[in-house]
Amino acid sequence: VFYRTNAQSRVFEEIFIRVGLPYKVVGGVRFYERKEVRDVLAYLRVLANPEDTVPLRRILNVPKRGIGDRAEAMIDALSLREKISFPQALRRVDEAYGMAARSSNAVKRFNTLMEELRTIVESGAGPAVVLEAVLERTGYLAELQASTDPQDETRI
Repeated sequence: VFYRTNAQSRVFEEIFIRVGLPYKVVGGVRFYERKEVRDVLAYLRVLANPEDTVPLRRILNVPKRGIGDRAEAMIDALSLREKISFPQALRRVDEAYGMAARSSNAVKRFNTLMEELRTIVESGAGPAVVLEAVLERTGYLAELQASTDPQDETRI
């Protein structure tokens, strides 16, 4: 199957996956392997299960919000020291030794953001509303729109 834009591939890929037909994408990236798709799915996974560490680590600083590797390592150390999960340690960021105030505040803003998004989910909002809230409130869409990278333009 030939198509001109990556956006057209998703429909074909979903059908091929559903019927178990092997396929290969040439000259592009499979829909579910694209960075923006994986990032948004990670947000949705964390909203569905706040204790899911792998997607939480993926979105912690996506888009960039001032939570770097050092801050993440300090949260990790807190989780090990207190024998709690990484997500629990993230919510107890004030107890992380030596974390810069800037990073600590960024983590607190992230926690508040996720609580707000979780409230939207728990209110019974439909998938489109939740997805739009994730893209808008996280700043993900704004970051793509502000980017000068030609690849980011195709991700919108």
